[in-house]
Amino acid sequence: MSAQGASKSSPFFYSRVKGEMEAVLKQIPFDKITIARPGLLLGRKSGSRPLEDIAGSMMKLLNPLMVGSLDKYSAVNSKEVAHSLLKSFLGEKSSVSGLELIEINN
Repeated sequence: MSAQGASKSSPFFYSRVKGEMEAVLKQIPFDKITIARPGLLLGRKSGSRPLEDIAGSMMKLLNPLMVGSLDKYSAVNSKEVAHSLLKSFLGEKSSVSGLELIEINN
């Protein structure tokens, strides 16, 4: 699980760490790797995360405006991400707003 905007050269710590993680994963000689880059994850979480709750509420309102190239930044339900990863594992295609799947075949 990575994040939208992941990049080894990102000035933002979280995005940079996710980008570094992706780079390391790509070097492991698995037959196939699927990296999920969701937008903001919605759904039940353990613990209190008030800022994420506020962002989630705002994104629910903004999601309809996230079209075209902005679609990948939409908020997405964590269950949809899990379902898409399972479909990728089974070799099926999945199209979920707010989720970019990167499949690497070695």
